[in-house]
Amino acid sequence: MAEWATAEVRALGVLVAFLALLATLAYRWLVGHQRDFQMLLERIDKEAERRERETREITARIDREAAERQQGFDKEAEKRERAFQAALERSDRAFEKLTARANELAKELAGIAQRTARSEGTL
Repeated sequence: MAEWATAEVRALGVLVAFLALLATLAYRWLVGHQRDFQMLLERIDKEAERRERETREITARIDREAAERQQGFDKEAEKRERAFQAALERSDRAFEKLTARANELAKELAGIAQRTARSEGTL
């Protein structure tokens, strides 16, 4: 039985030594690849910054194009508003002229009616 206990202790010692060796190898692998991981992380960060910069540039371009389109719409609206105002002013002037002419004709008609009434009264 003493032999069996010694064999178990030896097996346990071998297992502990194997696990220690495995842990040491894993640690060395991680240390060796730490630089790779760090470079990968930096590359990811740079890519994220590049995409963010591109997004800002695209947003700025879209804003600029939208402002230009809005300016075009505003100019067109102003042009149409001026044309509408000019047409309205022409219409107002024509209405005033026609109203003045209608008043003249109404006075002329009143004069004719008055002369006709006088002439009928004399007949």
